[in-house]
Amino acid sequence: MVYVYLNEEITVAEGFKMIEKSGGKPLQRWKVPEFKGIEMSRDRGRLCFSLHYANDMVPEILQPFVAGVSFHECFALRPARETGVYKGESFGDASADLDVNSSNYFLRISGSKIEEIAALYKAIRTGAIRPTESYEGHQQGMSRKELGQELEATQRTLAGAQGRLDQLQIDLVRLRNHLVKNSWSVCRKITVGRKVNKILYN
Repeated sequence: MVYVYLNEEITVAEGFKMIEKSGGKPLQRWKVPEFKGIEMSRDRGRLCFSLHYANDMVPEILQPFVAGVSFHECFALRPARETGVYKGESFGDASADLDVNSSNYFLRISGSKIEEIAALYKAIRTGAIRPTESYEGHQQGMSRKELGQELEATQRTLAGAQGRLDQLQIDLVRLRNHLVKNSWSVCRKITVGRKVNKILYN
């Protein structure tokens, strides 16, 4: 389905009017905007009218008032198409978002010209282009599982480093005690002992 949105200038143009419609049980009456025989509606406050296909033409009398166009369609998952955002210089400002909706692809295209939307739609359906932003690329960063594995590896590394540090302290204490009992001069023992103590306790 194609929705062609119109700017509000059309409401003051010659040929624009509100026509009364009725129907339903109980009978209800409402007003519909119309421009020179073409009925319109409002989508979230915006004036628009609908077309069936992307290659349908916007009536010439409405073209000066076109503010934008959107196109939605579901199609089968075969042949496969890469999900993501599609755009390109050849398609003007038209931009498409292709994702998976239930058991089908769901395609949304928006732009200012229906011709560019039709060209982008055809390129996607025929597989002539790939998305500028893929939804199927490798996700950056690490998963929760990978983060947990990284944490465990870091903890093992730290535990090993702490064990080696503890052993080094034991060896230094032994060295200091050995120096105290050694036949070195008193001054030399004091100097070396101070250096060992500095390593151990600073």
